[in-house]
Amino acid sequence: MANTRHKIKVTRSSTGVFKLYVDDVLIGTATDNTVTTGECIYINADAGDKVNYSDIDGGNCIIKGLKA
Repeated sequence: MANTRHKIKVTRSSTGVFKLYVDDVLIGTATDNTVTTGECIYINADAGDKVNYSDIDGGNCIIKGLKA
């Protein structure tokens, strides 16, 4: 949908439990203890989409608009 924004959050506990939230609603969980570090974030977006990457409080953000 055009002009629709969603908040997506992924958390990982010290026991390897990942939780996926969309608009603050828990969508699902997974457990994986083989992943111990991460160095990138991959976002698949189409032309005209915007990505906002920020700290946990929503500050210090980077906003990137994608062009056609």
